[in-house]
Order: sequence, then structure tokens, then C-alpha cells
Amino acid sequence: MHCLNLLYLFSVCHILLMVHPTSSFDITYDRVFRALDGLRQKVLPTLKAAIKDCPVGKDWKLFCRPCPPRLLFLFQLNRALKVEPPPGRGQELGGQLEKPPPKKHSPKRRLQHALEDQIYRIFRKSRVLTNQSINCLFTVPANQAFVYIVAGGPQEGEDPIAVLLEQLKNNCTAREADSSLGPALAGPRRYQMMRHGRQQLSFHAESSGGACGSSSSSSGQLVDCTLKEFLFQHVELVLCKKGFDDSVGRNPQPSHFELPTYQKWVATALKLYEVAIEGKENELSPGGELTSKIMGSIKVLEGYLDIDTKFSENRCQKALPMAHSAYQSNLPHNYTMTIHKSQLAQALRVYSQHARGPAFHKYALQLHEDCYKFWSNGHQLCEERSLTDQHCMHKFHLLPKSGEKTEPDRNPPLLEEKCCGKLEHINFPVFQPSTPDPAPAKNEASPSPPEGEVEKLKEKEPQTQGDSTSLSLALSLDQSTDSLGTYPADPQGGGNNTEAHGAASEVKGEKRASLVDRQPSTVEYLPGMLHSNCPKGLLPTFSSWSLVKLGPAKAYNFHAGLDQQGFILGTNYLMPWDIVIRTRTDEEGDLDTNSWPAPNKAIPGKRSAVVMGRGRRRDDVARAFVGYEYEDARGRRFMCSGPEKIMKVMGGGPKESAVKALNSDMPLYILSSNPGRGLKPHYAQLIRLFVVVPDAPLQIILTPQVQPGPPPCPIFYPEKQEITLPPDGLWVLRFPYAYVTERGACFPPKENQQLMNYKILRGILKAVIQ
Repeated sequence: MHCLNLLYLFSVCHILLMVHPTSSFDITYDRVFRALDGLRQKVLPTLKAAIKDCPVGKDWKLFCRPCPPRLLFLFQLNRALKVEPPPGRGQELGGQLEKPPPKKHSPKRRLQHALEDQIYRIFRKSRVLTNQSINCLFTVPANQAFVYIVAGGPQEGEDPIAVLLEQLKNNCTAREADSSLGPALAGPRRYQMMRHGRQQLSFHAESSGGACGSSSSSSGQLVDCTLKEFLFQHVELVLCKKGFDDSVGRNPQPSHFELPTYQKWVATALKLYEVAIEGKENELSPGGELTSKIMGSIKVLEGYLDIDTKFSENRCQKALPMAHSAYQSNLPHNYTMTIHKSQLAQALRVYSQHARGPAFHKYALQLHEDCYKFWSNGHQLCEERSLTDQHCMHKFHLLPKSGEKTEPDRNPPLLEEKCCGKLEHINFPVFQPSTPDPAPAKNEASPSPPEGEVEKLKEKEPQTQGDSTSLSLALSLDQSTDSLGTYPADPQGGGNNTEAHGAASEVKGEKRASLVDRQPSTVEYLPGMLHSNCPKGLLPTFSSWSLVKLGPAKAYNFHAGLDQQGFILGTNYLMPWDIVIRTRTDEEGDLDTNSWPAPNKAIPGKRSAVVMGRGRRRDDVARAFVGYEYEDARGRRFMCSGPEKIMKVMGGGPKESAVKALNSDMPLYILSSNPGRGLKPHYAQLIRLFVVVPDAPLQIILTPQVQPGPPPCPIFYPEKQEITLPPDGLWVLRFPYAYVTERGACFPPKENQQLMNYKILRGILKAVIQ
């Protein structure tokens, strides 16, 4: 933009004054003027077309300037050269000198001549100045001074630019005293009379009056001219319409000269300003033609002038391919935003090692755009999170809108009717709409139960070996906790099982009667799954639990385990669970004549070897089987015999009872038995619960409750909280793979989280004698 402004000044001015803040000439101006001369030659046809209708002469239209402008130079010493002020003109010294001293130039005048010679040689050598001034960007006079030196500095209030502006303001402002000139005087004559009537400028070591360098002091030293005298010796040539004759050589060609009126000059200057500076187009020219030509020439000019920028551009352009290679190294075909940012940071590090200069940030932004385009052009991975907090593994895709056909991007799902449609199911209640457009319930969850409520309920429940065979406690947030069994587990405990069971049933009935049952809504449905904090009386549209009977109880072989695929060797066994049905003493057993005598028991009628008064009991025991199945992401299945204890049976069936597992909070996630080679741990999730119900006079009640996170995470349970499993069956309860509330999903644990906060609450099974 600075070059365009200079070109504009060289196209509309007669005289230009270049001010240097120092006393030395900046050699870089030579390169700038050569570039401007080349730029002017390229845009000359464009400027001709712009001013062809302006009210100026044909020479101005042909060369796009009123004349070859004369360039004058002004330097400031800033006290670099000490100048003593000579006596004033006409002053006499105290005594008469016998012989007048020889006339000589002052140091400032000698410096002025040296600078003129230096500047002229530089411009002649670079061919900025030639013999024919009509072909040059500017000219300098051959027989006049074109360099002026100001002795003082700006700190003394002698800024030449401020002085010139103030003088211009004074000359252009008419006073009341100037009204005597009248309208008779106009044009250059009026301007000259106004100029001579003004106060002259004054600088140190300068005097007023006389031509430049034409007067001398009585000491013999030539007196320097003022800045005003220096300038007006060139201005007089313009005002008198003589023009500049700065061509040299044997056959100098005269240069054109035109002094327009103010209105014509303003019209032409405004048109050039609109085209060269503002970039406006001519009405007759094609759209963008003038601007494109000028901007194309400016780009060439920038590469010619700014060497540092050109070097930086080349350096940064060479660094870009290396940065692109660093970004694309070790990249999968599709990757996430996190990987994109990591690779981009690596590419920027490589780029910063090689790129230098002012173009660094420009090409760094280009690197950002290139890497983003590469990633978004078929390499972007879908980052939608699943219910288990895992992103999609497919390429970035758009979900179909309403009414659009869904594209099948995977194999069709395995329908339940095809695999287990003929098996016996226990269905869970779901939402049954009564209107064609049911709405989800508002997110107004009931307050979560106080922390430690589960433990308090357990503490209130009496559980002794003498009066209960309960293996776990049934926990429910809607009702009080009841005893899980009334049968003694210890043969020495004694007690009446039937009476205890009846008392427990009576207490439970009283508590249930005190609650107000609410019918499920048929207008609003539960957006997520059923849990302890959701509103009462709402059901989901589908159940996330499944309970299926695989066969009769004899379908399970204690010595062989489950005959299913995917189990790790030695982990496909169910744990035995012995349930006492009835307790009998030896005397009760002797009444049965059809029964065989017990080993080491005396035959009736003979003396018994057993000490009198110490009888024995013989219990009727029914054996059930329980198994907690875990499955990891790779499909490996295994059973656990206790919290964080993977089952390992070498043969003959497991020896450990299921009592410990049923009386403990089983973890929902455990570390996989084969974590693999990666550093990231692999978790296995509790997916199924196998229960073998024997063909005996008892009922096994299933009450699953899952807390998939640390407090205040709610407790999830099926739509039917207590499920009675019919006898003589091999049942399997499939737990939900993900646990979702109306506020979102409960994500699996991270690496730094405790696994015991994700658990299946104790009390999942209890036995009731019929």
C-alpha cells in the first residue's frame, strides 16, 4: 500500500520533498524507486484508461502525470555537525581588516554538495536517472541545489514538516489586510504578492533575503539560504509555467509540462485515487480488470522489494511438505478429533523447526487448514458415544432424518423368535399406551435415598444362625426388608421353620398393606430404565431384563458344567447351594420301617451303642445351583465363585458353596482373566445369572438390584421386583448391558475408579419352603 501511495504522488505532483531524519542517505530507496519505475510502466495503460475523460491536456493523458516530477531531499543533522552562527548580513566588525578573507562554503554547505554528488551517482548508476527525463520516474536539477540540510533537530521545535504545514496554512488563509489586493489581481501574481507579504521562516545559521548562496558575510563565509528560499527557487519554475528542463546529453528531449487549474487537478487526482488506492473500477472496463492488473503488479513488487519476506515465504513453503508428512505418519484410516489434534501438534513442531521469518504464522494457519481438510475428507471417525461411553467405530456418517430410508450398514440383528422363541419366558411389565401419541415423562426424579440406607436396612434385619437359613437379604426401596428365610442352617440351632416363615409373611403383608399402590400410567412412559430415583407409576417402553428357562433341572450336569460355547476352560460350572427342607431326629427316622438303617446304627431291639440322651438329626436337603457369569469385550465367558474370584475347576465339579457369593455384593465389573498385551485394562461385566431350581417343595425368589456406579448413582431393578422361579428348571437372568436413566447413561468405570463401587447388591436369591 505504501508503494501505491508513492506511485500516486509521483503521478499528480510537480515537486516532491523527501525528508530524512538523519544526515545520511538511505541506500534502500534506490531499490524502492527502481521497483516503482517498473510498477509505473506496467500499470501505465490502466491509468491511461482511467483518466482518458478527465479535463487535462493530451500529454498528461499520454504520460499520466503533469510533468516528470522533481524530487528534493531534506536532511536533518540532529547536532551531528557543529555549526557556528555567523554574523548577520551588513554587520561590521570592530576593526577594519587590511585584506578581505577568501570566500568559502560553510561545513553544512559542503556536506550538502557531497550528498548531492552521492545521490546523483547512485541514481545514475542504477539507471533511475537517465539522460532523457521524460522516461524517468522523477528528475533532479542539473544546475540547482536539490539537497537541503537542517542544522537543528525535532527536539528543538524545528521539525521541517510541521514548519512547512504551518506555512502552507498561513499562505492559504486570507486576512482582512489582504482585501486591498481586490479582485483585480488573480493567479500567480496574486499568490506572489501574498507570499512576499508573509513572515519568512527562520532556522539556525540562516538569514532572510537574497538568493540561495548569493550573499556573504563580512568574514568572507558564504551565508546559507533559508528553507523557504531553497524551495521557492523550484516553485517559481512551476508558477511561471517554465517547467523543468532536466534532460542532459547531446540531444536532450524536452519534457512536457502542464499547470492545471485547481478544479482540473482535483478531478484528475480524484480519479487516479479511486483507481490506484481505493481499487474502484471504470464503468466501461470489464469487472475487476483494473484491480486485478494493479494487484498482480503489486505482488511482483512485493517479491522484488521485501527480500526478508520472500526468503521466509520460500522457507515456509519448503517446511510445509515435511509438516504434512509428520501429520500423516502412523495414522489409521479413520480417527477421532483427539488423534487429529495430537498429530497436528506434531506437525506444528516439525514445521516450527524449519520455518522462519514473517511468513511463519501465515503458513502455520495454512497447515491447520490443510490438516483439517485431510481429516474431514473421508478420514473422520464417528465420535457419537454409546451407552457404554465408547465412540462409534465407523466412518463419520449422518443419521437419516425423519422419513428417510435407513441404510443397512451391518448384518441384521438376531431376532429372539429365531433363537429362543420356544423357550419359557417370564415377561416383565412394560408401558401400554392408551393414546396414539404417548409422551415421555418429565425429568422430575424423586430425591435419592440417603447414603447408607441399604446398610441401615440390613442392620435392622435380625439374622441369626438359630432362626434363619437366609443366605442374603432382599433389599427394596419401596418396602421394608424382610427375612430371606426361616430355616436353621445349623443342625444344633433348632426352631420351628413353619412358624418363623408364617410370622415373616404376616409382617410383610402388613407392610404391603400400608403402601398405596399406584397403577402404571398409560399416557406417559419412562424414558430410561426403572431405578430407585424415578417417579412411581411409570414403566419403560421395553424391558432391559430377560428371564428365560433353558430346560429342566436335570439339564445341568454337575460334573460337566454348562454345555455352552465361549467359556474359558474350567469356568463353566455352577456353585452348589444346599437348602434344608426338613429336619428329622433319629427317633423320627426309626418309625419309618421301609427306610434303610443308617450306617453304624444299632438294629431295633438291640442295645444301642450311642450314649443315651444324646440324639442325632438327619436333614432333608435340596440342592440348587447358582452361577455368576461374566463376559468381556472379546467374548470370553467365565464364572466367579466370589467377589473378584474367578472360578477354576480341574474336574469333578466345584467344591465351593454358593453361600459366600450370595451373602456378598458381587462386583458388576472385574478385570478380565486375559487382559492382553495392551496397557489399558480390559473389564468383564456381569451379564447372566444361572439358577438351577430343584424339583422340591420350595420356592426360590429372585430380587436383582444393581448399583452401576458410586453414590449417588441410583439402584436399578427389573419392572417386577420379586420374581418367583418355578421348581425343576434351569433359569438364566440376562442383566442389562448398559444402565440408562432419564438423564443419561451410567458409564462403565475408568482406569482410576474403584470397581467395588459398581456392584450387584446381596440378597439376589432367597429360598421359601412351601
